Amino acid sequence: MTGGIGENDCDTRARILQNLDFMGIDFDPDRNEGIRGKEALLTRPGSKVVAMIMPTNEELVIAVDTFNIVNKADFKF
Repeated sequence: MTGGIGENDCDTRARILQNLDFMGIDFDPDRNEGIRGKEALLTRPGSKVVAMIMPTNEELVIAVDTFNIVNKADFKF
């Protein structure tokens, strides 16, 4: 989960991830509660598929992409 809602809305994350055990996602609602904007695992240990929160800096990505287009460069951060 990333972006504004994925990083900051535990209710939305719960609605998306609950009942996905058929896909190997063993969602842990306790790990999900109260987390905002921090990297965190959202699944229980041993889950076949890992779900997590990955904070992003969308403005920086846009700025770097724009820089690369304007300068025909391949700058990485």
